[in-house]
Amino acid sequence: MRRNLDIAALRSLLAIDDLGGMTAAAERLHLTQSAVSMQVKRLEEALGLRLFSREGRKITPTGEGAQLIDYARRVIALHDEVIDRLITPHYEGTITLGIPHDIVHPHMPVVLRRFSADFPRMHVRMTVSNTTELLREFKRGKLDLILTTERKAGRGGVALKTEPLVWVGAPDGRAYERDPLPIAFSATCAFRRAAIDALDAAGIEWFDAVLEASDDPGLVAAAADMAVRAHLGSDSADGVVPIKPRGRLPELPAYAIVLYVREGDRHELVDRLVEMTREAYSR
Repeated sequence: MRRNLDIAALRSLLAIDDLGGMTAAAERLHLTQSAVSMQVKRLEEALGLRLFSREGRKITPTGEGAQLIDYARRVIALHDEVIDRLITPHYEGTITLGIPHDIVHPHMPVVLRRFSADFPRMHVRMTVSNTTELLREFKRGKLDLILTTERKAGRGGVALKTEPLVWVGAPDGRAYERDPLPIAFSATCAFRRAAIDALDAAGIEWFDAVLEASDDPGLVAAAADMAVRAHLGSDSADGVVPIKPRGRLPELPAYAIVLYVREGDRHELVDRLVEMTREAYSR
């Protein structure tokens, strides 16, 4: 007799893999943690396999669990395609989203993948720019929702998360010891002014080692140990790490990740994308 796999349990499996834990998976699925745990247990019992290994609070897929996760993504994609084609409303349209480059990862790819899976005929057009430009375009009605990095939320904005800026540079780099201090930001980076104000207040001389329109050259310069820059604490840009010890570098202020949503006429699924975004960035 063939065994049947529970679609709901497979969804829990994928949520655990996407979010890294049962508590976060339960929040996404609007279930209790014990219900998610029980679904995983039933899958393990049905297959006679151990799907996750646990070390304290850390949970990672076993070899067999990773294989099942791969299959589960395809099974659920096909299942949802059937439902979408035969039962659910055929939502179509475009939603415009704006976000600064330094907070795109790691959350937005996961959000957009979820949204695309739920609403495959919807198109999300993403604009990646600096906070000042995003706010300008939002006020002109060009964007349905935006995320920004600001000291505090502006009118109509909701702060999803607040965290300190940190100095970053090359692994084992020494650029932070140089005098004057080389810094590398784009000309429009929201964090440049905060870094300069902190350096001036500490009496530390500095100069712009890089000052370009985009942040890419600044990241390259910092990764090459030519300069230092500042990021949000959760940012994980390739090639740079928090500078420890900070030495003579001053403390930096905290910044908020702020969400703005256009009022008035907009696609009904904007609120669904907002919900997914708030969930991801608030965690």
